[in-house]
This record gives sequence, structure tokens and C-alpha cells, in this order.
Amino acid sequence: MLSAKNRPLSFNTLVFGNGETVLLVEREENLRRLGKDVLEKLNYQVVTASSQQELCCREDVLQQIDLLILDGAAPIRESKEIVQRVREFYPQAKTLFSSVHDTQLETECGRKIASERIINKPFLIEDFSQIVYRTLH
Repeated sequence: MLSAKNRPLSFNTLVFGNGETVLLVEREENLRRLGKDVLEKLNYQVVTASSQQELCCREDVLQQIDLLILDGAAPIRESKEIVQRVREFYPQAKTLFSSVHDTQLETECGRKIASERIINKPFLIEDFSQIVYRTLH
């Protein structure tokens, strides 16, 4: 089996991770559970949280994060604080926002949190797998 690095990326192609650790912060329990299941099937280690408050209680997790996926519906200030908190422990952690409201995120977060990616909901699992991989690499 080819590793994700050796696979060509094309439309409708699933791309698998190499065991990287993803922190998924999603307010809605059903979406958080679904996101965790999908990411685990794509060969990622997944830690979940519903909010900044929950995340603050689990500082031991923050040193292991390769990618932070944030719910774009969360308040902009909270999202910014989560990113800053994760990067205190792991400065190289990448960030991906998942949102229905990409225009608002691009204008508000784009100025406040540099070089982050946004994926628009709803999305195909294939597209999600590719953007997660590309964000990490």
C-alpha cells in the first residue's frame, strides 16, 4: 500500500494520514463524533473537545497536536484563544477551520489568525481527507 505522500491527489480520492494527532474542537456532539470516526478511519489519532473550557482542563493533550480543526461557528475570539493556547505548547501545529460561513471567517479570522485554511460545510469525505493532508504537509 502506498503512503499518502506517494499517492497522487485527484478529485474523489481519499488520502490517508500517517498517524498524526488531530485535535477536533466541535460544539455539536453528533458532528464531533462523526468527525472523530472519519479522521480515525483516515489513520489519524484524534482528540476531541467541545469548547475552550473543556480544552483548558486537558493541557496534557496539547503537547501532541499536529493539526487543530476548529468549528467555524464558534465565536471568533474563542477560536483565536484556542489556536494561541495550542501553539503555546506546539508552535508548529497547523489549523483548519470548518464552517458554513466562510466569508465571515476569512474576513475576521484571516486578519487575526495568519495562514489558516478553511473548508466549507457540507463537504465530501474525499475533499476533507485531502485538505487535512495538505494542511499537515
